[in-house]
Order: sequence, then structure tokens, then C-alpha cells
Amino acid sequence: MGELVKSAANLGIAAVLLFIFVEAFLKFYQKQTDRNESLYTQFTEDAAKREEQYRQDIERQKKEYKQRENILVAESTRREELLKEESAKRELLLKQESAKREAALINTIEGFSVTMEKISKTMEDMKNTTERMKDQIGSIENKIYSKGADEFGK
Repeated sequence: MGELVKSAANLGIAAVLLFIFVEAFLKFYQKQTDRNESLYTQFTEDAAKREEQYRQDIERQKKEYKQRENILVAESTRREELLKEESAKRELLLKQESAKREAALINTIEGFSVTMEKISKTMEDMKNTTERMKDQIGSIENKIYSKGADEFGK
């Protein structure tokens, strides 16, 4: 009987120790589980915050790119308008220069025409004068022949 009590005491102490050890292990495991859940919750919250921040950054960058694109398009349009204006000015200047040259050429041609007319008139006058001189010489020759002279004053 003594041995049985001794065995029961040993078995009871072993059972109590086993129970204490199992309970301590379960508490430790529960604390680890709570800690892991807390860390996981914090990680998911942080990940959600980072994701939201990335989304906001992407939206901000999209807006900035859109603004830059609008600025570039506006600048391009302005440059195109300036080029059109400059082109129109150059075209107008070329037309004016062309008109001036055409007017100068017409004036030169008119001057040549006037000069040619004067030359023609002068030549006509010279022809008429030459014919009159021939007529006068012929009439002088006729007078000379009629007075009895032969050819070339003989």
C-alpha cells in the first residue's frame, strides 16, 4: 500500500507537472498566435496604406503628365500659329517684292518702248529728210540739166 501511495504521489506529481507544462505551452502558443495575428494585421494595414499611397502617387503622376501634355500641346499649337503668321508675313513680303520688281520691269520695258518709238520716229524723220534731200538734189540736178549741163557738171 505504501508503494501504491508513493506511486500515486509520483503519478499525481507527474500529471500535475504535465498539466502545468501543457498549460504553459498552450499559453505560450496562444501568445505567439496573438502576436502573429497582430503582426499580420499590422502588415496588411501597412500594405493597404502603401497600396493607397502608390495609387495616390500614380493618380498624381497621371495628373502631372496630363498637365504637361496639355502644356506641350498648347505650346505646340502656339508655335504652329507663330509659324503660320511668319509664313504669311514672308509670303506678303515676297508678293510685295515681286510686285515692285514687276513694276520696275514694266517701267523699264515702257522706257525701252518710248526710246524705240523715239528711235523709230527719228529714223522716220531721217528717212523723210533723206527723201527730201534726194528730191531736192534731183530737182537741183534737173535744174542743172535744164540749164544745159551734162552729167556731173560737164
